[in-house]
Amino acid sequence: MQDRRRYQRYQVCKPGQIVGAGSRDCVIVDISVNGARLSMVSTAGVPNTIELSFAAMRMVRRCEVMWRASTEMGVEFTDRASRFAA
Repeated sequence: MQDRRRYQRYQVCKPGQIVGAGSRDCVIVDISVNGARLSMVSTAGVPNTIELSFAAMRMVRRCEVMWRASTEMGVEFTDRASRFAA
């Protein structure tokens, strides 16, 4: 099967958090220049537009959910640059 992704993905296992109303913890499973795959207990109730906080880097990215399964989802970064969390 041919991989049609525009950007290379990097395997990581880093803690993250979906911030805002109903914040929840997640694990960033892989990441690329334009998105990431997240793993969590359940994707139910996660809105289609989120802010993802990278705990280790004190960084927040605005994202659009592109696909979801019961415990994983793929997001695309919709902001041009990251911003640092307070």
